Amino acid sequence: MNLILDRLNITRAYWFIFFALQLLIVPLVPYRIKFLILSLSMFWILLSMKVIKKYIFNFIWPLLAILCIGAISGLENFIKDPYLYSRGFYYFLQPLLLIFIGFMAVGKSSGLGFKMILRLIIYSALALTILSYANFLIDLIFGLNFSLETRYEYGLNSDFAVLGIMLVYISRFTNYRIFKKTTEISLTIIFFVFILISLSRTNILIMLLILAYPYMARMISFNKQLFIVTAIIFSLVFLGSLFQIALPENYADNFSSKIMNSYAEVLVRDNVANDDMDYNDYASVNLYWRSQEAFLGLSLFLEGSFTQLFFGQGYGTYADGSIYFDDKFQQIPIFHNGFITIVLKSGFIGILLYIYFFFLFAKLSTTINRYNNWSEFLFIKLAIPCLIYMSLFKTFFIMGFYTPQAPVLLLVLFGVLIKKIGYSLNVDK
Repeated sequence: MNLILDRLNITRAYWFIFFALQLLIVPLVPYRIKFLILSLSMFWILLSMKVIKKYIFNFIWPLLAILCIGAISGLENFIKDPYLYSRGFYYFLQPLLLIFIGFMAVGKSSGLGFKMILRLIIYSALALTILSYANFLIDLIFGLNFSLETRYEYGLNSDFAVLGIMLVYISRFTNYRIFKKTTEISLTIIFFVFILISLSRTNILIMLLILAYPYMARMISFNKQLFIVTAIIFSLVFLGSLFQIALPENYADNFSSKIMNSYAEVLVRDNVANDDMDYNDYASVNLYWRSQEAFLGLSLFLEGSFTQLFFGQGYGTYADGSIYFDDKFQQIPIFHNGFITIVLKSGFIGILLYIYFFFLFAKLSTTINRYNNWSEFLFIKLAIPCLIYMSLFKTFFIMGFYTPQAPVLLLVLFGVLIKKIGYSLNVDK
């Protein structure tokens, strides 16, 4: 008996160290090293596991289909530029690897409990956020004057903090004790302050949505919410040029004016007013570059053949921004509006599959009819919609899943939740 317990403890220790390193190191390294680490990790997992649970494929098959569609559609690009094609393929493979790692971290094989993994994710989010803010905090102590430009000068990244506050807040709201009460309150305040200091409009919006969601859920079902949000996003992406709204007259020199000018960045439309670009057009394009680069990607997609409209132009395709942008985006293979990236690489079929992935994931929170731990059930039921909203907003504003710096903790958490519910309901035992 003691020998069996010792083996279980050793196995748990191995998995704990392995998973902790994945969460702490993978978000920090360049994508080439990240690819190497994830590939070796997957190889190690496959060697360690006796069986791969088929349950996961019931949920990730839309992402697998997107990966394959982009690969097949871009075969011609592979001949022209194998490197650019391979890089695009990796960007679309990376989310699947991270979801799979999260999925395999839970259960008997690893010996890691659900709460232990949640703590690891939250502590990793805290550590990565503090690391991102380290230079800023040191200079702040020595009298740094805080302004809008500070965020860009120090590269303040609150992406991890948003995920951290989501998990801690929902834990507190549902009385699912991941930490002691004082620790939960402290972490919530710390993450909240970090997000505000970052002045990231996207992450502040996501945070406010997370804080409000438990109350929104009482008024309208999540499926209806998801349909409405998806319709709004699709309207902004594909019908942005129909919105005849003038560009802001003044440059945003503070946070409030930047919020007011946000519409000029999210609408996918051409900001060139004249046939021949003049100085004002050139200034507008470079000031509201997110809108312009998305328009270039959408225009390239719409120029494709009938087949390419459905299945995209594949990996290795890029928009040419050389005549618009002075110092960046000469070649644009990945767009800040992640929906443009998906539709360009895998067509309308790809973008529908992407949304369908979230609908499949949402079913986890609506089809559970038996669960032993009520507080854990409530926690998961609220966490899943918040995770979906976070992903949709990140895809619309800051690339989402398909980027060199993929949201590691976010994607790992998808896998953890898929496995946890399946494991608890005896689906994949």
